[in-house]
Amino acid sequence: MVEEQGLSAFIRLAWDHTPHGADGLIWNWHLDAMSEALEAVARGQIKNLLINVPPGCMKSLEVSTYFPSWMWIDHPKKKFLAATYGQNLSNKNAKFHRDLVQSDWYQDRWGAGVEDGVGTIIGKEESKRVGRFANTQGGFRYSTSVKGGATGEHVDIIICDDLVKAQDADGKAAVSMTELKKACEFRFNTLMTRRANPKETAFITIMQRLHYGDPAQRCIDDGDHVCLILPMEHDVQRKCVIDVPGFKFEDPRTEEGELLWPERFPAPVVKDLKRALRKIPAAAQLQQNPSPIKGTVFERDWFQGNKIYKKLPAGGRMIMTADCTFTDTDRADFVSLQVWLVARNKFYLVDRVSGQWGIKKTCLEILRLKMAHPRVMSVHVEAAANGFATVQILKDKITGLKLWKPGRASKEERAESVSAIVEENCFFPDAPFMSAIITQATQFPRGVNDDDVDAMTMALLILHKTSNRRQKTAYANMLKHGVLG
Repeated sequence: MVEEQGLSAFIRLAWDHTPHGADGLIWNWHLDAMSEALEAVARGQIKNLLINVPPGCMKSLEVSTYFPSWMWIDHPKKKFLAATYGQNLSNKNAKFHRDLVQSDWYQDRWGAGVEDGVGTIIGKEESKRVGRFANTQGGFRYSTSVKGGATGEHVDIIICDDLVKAQDADGKAAVSMTELKKACEFRFNTLMTRRANPKETAFITIMQRLHYGDPAQRCIDDGDHVCLILPMEHDVQRKCVIDVPGFKFEDPRTEEGELLWPERFPAPVVKDLKRALRKIPAAAQLQQNPSPIKGTVFERDWFQGNKIYKKLPAGGRMIMTADCTFTDTDRADFVSLQVWLVARNKFYLVDRVSGQWGIKKTCLEILRLKMAHPRVMSVHVEAAANGFATVQILKDKITGLKLWKPGRASKEERAESVSAIVEENCFFPDAPFMSAIITQATQFPRGVNDDDVDAMTMALLILHKTSNRRQKTAYANMLKHGVLG
C-alpha cells in the first residue's frame, strides 16, 4: 500500500488530485529528502525539524498539505496546528489539506467503508470549515498565524511555515526587528504551550532564510533541531550532512555551485532570480544564508590580512563615538563605544568596548574609555535612544562632548557611503573584539545587532570631513598643552 511505501510515493499519486496537478510533477531528490525527514517525525524519531529550501521548491505543499494527509491514513487521530505569517496563507494551506482528504481518490482508498468501516473522513459540517476542521476519528487541523495566536488547542504536531513574510525584506533593508521578534516569540514561547504531550509533540519549522534573527537561526543556534538546509547553488563549505536515528542524509551534490533542482530551476532561471532578488535577498532566500559569506556592504577581507596594523602612527586626530541603546531591559540591544584615529587620510580603529548596559553603566564606560585614551579630542554620541540623556549626564564631565545627528539617511545608506573608506583606507588592531566586529559587519544589514557598524560609520563620517590642516593644528595644540604627556 502507498502508506507503506512512504510519503514520496503518496505525493506522486496524490499530485493529480490537488489544484497543482495540472502543472505536472517534476520530481527531484530534495523532495525525497524532505519526505524521509518527515517520516522520521511521524515515527517519533525526530522531535524538532528545520527545513530551509528556496522558494518554489514545494516545501509548503509537501509539509503543510501532503504530510498531514498522509499521516491521517494510518494515524487519523493525530492533531495538527499549522501556522504562517498570515491567516489567509494558513487558510489556503488548510484548504488544500481538507480538499485532498475529501477527494474521491483519497476516500476510495482510506475513507468511510474502507477496512470494515474504519477510515478517515471529514464530516458534512466539518467539510465547510477551513480554520479548524476535524475528521471522524478525532484528529483535527487548526490553522493560525503569528498575530492570531493559538489559544485552546493542544496538538501532536506543530507546523510553522514561513512565520516571517519574505516581502518584508527588500534589496537593502533587513526585515523589521519587530516582526522577527514577534515570530520568534510565537514559535518559541506561545506554541510551546500548545503541545498535547510536551515529551512527544513534534515541531516542524520550514522557511526560506531572511535574517540572522529569524526563527530558523534560533532553531540552528539552539542545537536541538535536525536541520535540512539546501541552498539553490551548492556551497561545498556548508554541505548538509545529517546522521540521526531514523534519518541519514548527505547532499548528493559535489561541485561548487551545482544546482538544487535544474529541471525546474535551470541556470538561466536562477540567474534571473538572483538579478530580481538582488544581492542580499538572493543570499538569504536562494542560498539559505542571510547575507553572502564574504559580506554585503562590508566584506570580510577588508578587516583582515594587510588591513591589520602593528603600531599606530603619530599625529592625527582621535575621537570616540557612542552608539547607545534604548533601555536597561532590552537584552537584544548593545552599546558600542569606539575610539578612532585619522592620520594622513588613513583611518585606524584604536579601541572598542561593548555591552548590554543601561544609561548609568554607559556613562561610566564612556568616562573610563576617555581616560584610557587621553588623545581623544571629542566624544560623539548619536542623537538617538539614550544618547540625549547620556550627553546631559556627562556634559559637565567631558570636554568636547557632542550629539551627532545622522540626518535623514538610513543606517544602510550611511554604511554604504563609508564602505569604500573601509575597503581602501581603514586599518584595524589585532584584538579579540575584532571577531565580533567582523561578524556584525559582514552580516549587516541582516544581523541581529548593528551597534558596532553604527559606531564605526559615525566615526568615519565625522573623521572623513576633517582636513589635514585641522588635524595637524589640533595635534600641535595637544602637544603644546601637555595633553599627550
